[in-house]
Amino acid sequence: MFKSTTLTSAALLAAVSCIAWVAAPTHAAVLFSSDFSGTDNAPLDSSPDWVNTWDQTNGTNTFTMQTVDNQGYLTKTGADIGTYKGVKAEIAGSPAKFDPADQLRFQLDVNRMYDPRSRIGDNIYFVQYLSPANLTSQPYSATPERLLLFVVYAKGTSPSTSKLDIYFQQAKGSGSGNGTNLWTVTGLSANGLEVDNSAQTPNMDIQFAMELRNDSSGDARAGYQVVYDGVGSGWVYSNWFNVEGSGQPFDANWAANWAGNTQWYVEIGGGYGTGGPSQTWIDNAIVTGVPEPTALSLLGLGALAMIRRRKA
Repeated sequence: MFKSTTLTSAALLAAVSCIAWVAAPTHAAVLFSSDFSGTDNAPLDSSPDWVNTWDQTNGTNTFTMQTVDNQGYLTKTGADIGTYKGVKAEIAGSPAKFDPADQLRFQLDVNRMYDPRSRIGDNIYFVQYLSPANLTSQPYSATPERLLLFVVYAKGTSPSTSKLDIYFQQAKGSGSGNGTNLWTVTGLSANGLEVDNSAQTPNMDIQFAMELRNDSSGDARAGYQVVYDGVGSGWVYSNWFNVEGSGQPFDANWAANWAGNTQWYVEIGGGYGTGGPSQTWIDNAIVTGVPEPTALSLLGLGALAMIRRRKA
C-alpha cells in the first residue's frame, strides 16, 4: 500500500516555482539541423536531411544539388531563365514539419556565389520558402500561402562592386508570382562572397534567417548577418509583420493551417534578369523553436489552485 502524503503550502509553492522554471526555457530547442556532410558529389537528396521536390528544366539548363566539402553545392549550367530545382528538409525519411506556435527560426549560411561568365548583372538567385503545403512544382504561381526569402546576386565589374539584393516576400493565390515585398535590402556588398571554386577560401559568409510565430504583435520577420573571417557584424532584421494584414494576406485561421505543417524549401533558379550558369554554396541549416509550455503551465495552475483551497 502507498502511504498518503499531504503537501504543505511551502512545498507546493516550491513545486510551482520549479514548474515555472522548466516552463520558461532560456534556450531554443534544435528541431532540425543539416551541416551538409557526406560523400563529395553525392546528390543532396541522398542525405537524410533533404528530399527533392521539383526539377523543372528545359533541356538547355542542367541543375545539380550535391554535398561537396561538407557543404551544399548548388550549380546550374546554361544561360536560360525560367527553370528551377528545389529540395525540402526532411527528418527520418519524412518531410520535416514544424509549428509556428513554437516561435520558429529557419537559418542557413551562404558561403559563396559565383558566375563564371564575363561580368554583367543580375546573375544568380537563391530562394527559401516556408509553406504549409506539400509543394511538388516550382511555386511561382502556386496557390498555397508561402513566405519567401529571395536573394539576388549581381556581378559587378570587379569583386568589390558585386552586390546582393534581399527580398522578404509574402504570397498567396494562383498567379501571385513571387509575392509582395514586405522588406527589401538592396546594394549589399558581396565582396568576398564571389569565389569560383572550393579550393579558394572565401572570407565572407552571409547568414539568413526567417522567423515565424503566432503573435498579435507580429507573426513573421527576416534578417541577415554578414560574417567576415568568422566574425559577425550583427544581425539586421525587418519589422515583425502580421501575416493576416500584410502583403498578400493569409487567411484569418492561418495559424491552424500552418500548425504542424510548416515546411522549409530551398531552391536555385535559372537566373534572374539575364540568367546564366552559377554556383551557390550553402551550409549550417538549422531550425530552432521555443515550444509553448502548455502542459506545464496547466500543471502549475492546478498546484496554485490546491494552495488556495487549503488556505480557504
